[in-house]
Amino acid sequence: LNGLMDDALNHKFSGSGTVAFGNGSIKKAYPEWWGAVGDGVTDNSAAFVKMLATNPKHIYCSPGTYLGTLAITNPIKLKGAGKGVCTLKNNSVSTALMTLSGSAHFCSVSGFILDNNNVPANTLRLTSVTYCDIKQLVIKNHGNETTSGKFGISLGSSTVSSFSDIDFYDITKNYGGHLYVDTSYYSNFRKITAGMGCVGANDYPIELDTAEGVNFHGLSCDPGTKGV
Repeated sequence: LNGLMDDALNHKFSGSGTVAFGNGSIKKAYPEWWGAVGDGVTDNSAAFVKMLATNPKHIYCSPGTYLGTLAITNPIKLKGAGKGVCTLKNNSVSTALMTLSGSAHFCSVSGFILDNNNVPANTLRLTSVTYCDIKQLVIKNHGNETTSGKFGISLGSSTVSSFSDIDFYDITKNYGGHLYVDTSYYSNFRKITAGMGCVGANDYPIELDTAEGVNFHGLSCDPGTKGV
């Protein structure tokens, strides 16, 4: 598509093909173009897959609750309408709500409530990516009753990224933590508020494992039962 696209939030694309946007044809893409609905009921996973397959540079989510999971493998700017009005909610059995991996360097994610719906999986997982900017998020329901070692934000071999203005709600389940950093270096965390850790003392609220050069500025954390 080489012509200018309008910003109307209607279902524009369907079928099995892939959309290719010409240079300058859009300023941002919307999940609704692929059939997503932010009504808190519709499963948007298939729409998210089709949307991400087009590799748009900027995706904007309007106020609402979008059910589904996102596997991001290319650099994009994913922006919600605000961490009080736009929710991404996990509706899977055991899949992370959002993953950044592959070539997803220089990604930006902001302006969301990330609701993991107490699924036994990480809420936001970064794997082998660099220079990402994660900010203005609320992360909630990231505890579970069956599986240890699952966190609100989990970094694995991911370096030189920025995390700021992130609020983790209390974990009211027996398993789960807020933040895990593993073999990840030189990232900065600013204005991080972490509620109580899991009530069962099975996971640390914040856990650092081989995390050289990781900096915290303005951290507020309730250590809960197990401590930090």
